[in-house]
Amino acid sequence: MRLALLLWLCLAGQGPAAYDLVWKPKAGQSFRYDLTLDMAVDGSKTLYQTELAISIPKVEPNGDYTVSSQYRAQKLTVDGKSQAVPDASGDKPQIDRFNARGERLPSGQKEEDDETDPLAKTLGDLTEFTAPAKPVKAGGKWSKVVAGDAKKGISPARIEYTLEKAATDTIHVSFTYAETQAEQPVRASGSLWLDAGDCCLVKLDASIVNLRFEDGGDAIGQARLTVTRRPGP
Repeated sequence: MRLALLLWLCLAGQGPAAYDLVWKPKAGQSFRYDLTLDMAVDGSKTLYQTELAISIPKVEPNGDYTVSSQYRAQKLTVDGKSQAVPDASGDKPQIDRFNARGERLPSGQKEEDDETDPLAKTLGDLTEFTAPAKPVKAGGKWSKVVAGDAKKGISPARIEYTLEKAATDTIHVSFTYAETQAEQPVRASGSLWLDAGDCCLVKLDASIVNLRFEDGGDAIGQARLTVTRRPGP
């Protein structure tokens, strides 16, 4: 009886586990993701597919790290007819810097057109996960405000995250996304799964409303975004 009571008190004192969710990459790591965007454009069924290659060339002693990313083998399929999409960056990877908690830092690069491309911005906002300021338990919530730029017509946005469930291999986080200062605000909802070991993104699935291809363009309606990490390096 005494032993059973002692065990019960120990277990009760532990409480539900809390998770930091901060990705801690290592220099030299590389990942490949399959990205698809399924949408309807002007009454046509359109599917965009690409491989997203990511590598970590450098990690600073304080935990800050550099990410090199590049879209490869881009393909656009419209009503069953496929065509390759030329790479406007000239096969040059994008370099971004983040602090130890995954918050973006100034890269020092010259500003690129992608920063004002509404499609690229939305995809970047959704796939660039931000961990909570402190560890959270299942059911815990946190948010992120994405800055806008009135001069460039870029609306601010807000992302709300909820830790749904932690399993042996992955951690499930749901989210909602919404632009806050747009006539036709882009909105999205979905889920992402993080590796339970290092919190690297494993998969993302989102439904998007009012996605746009170009500044000032009409919203194209609904779209579905999926990002899945390939096994191996």
